[in-house]
Amino acid sequence: SPTLGAASEIDNAIDRDTTGLCTYTPIGAGFTAARDGLAAIAQPRRDQYALLITDGADTCDYRDTYDTKSLASADALRGDLVKTFVVGFDGSGTGVDEEHLNHLACAGGTAIGFASNCELQGNVYRAVPNPSPSRLFLLAEDALTLAQALEGVTADVCCGCVD
Repeated sequence: SPTLGAASEIDNAIDRDTTGLCTYTPIGAGFTAARDGLAAIAQPRRDQYALLITDGADTCDYRDTYDTKSLASADALRGDLVKTFVVGFDGSGTGVDEEHLNHLACAGGTAIGFASNCELQGNVYRAVPNPSPSRLFLLAEDALTLAQALEGVTADVCCGCVD
């Protein structure tokens, strides 16, 4: 559970070798799990956030056609007033799915230049066709830029926090 002082417990629960974190990314299922976990600990007047680090391909079990409804799940999370920060990260060198990550950043309410780069479609937000800048999410290409992206998120959500 995402509570204060639970870093080592979370680290122990998420083993990259046994969870499949390095081989598949069920983004929507992750959002659903985050939504359930955050709903259980929600408090009035306390903002909640989620952090997604992914290449943007919503795949599972090596099947590219697997769809966990990531945008709908991101919309549901935002409907619960949870903002989602999106970090594009791909260790394989094949790149990230910028279009999908842009939509996820808009759905999560944290896109770069949100007011001009995201548009309301019904009751959800999606990226405009040609956003400026073209990437509306944070990008990490290695351990250093991943750490920088996470520091940026920390600065956005935590006023006066100590590292």
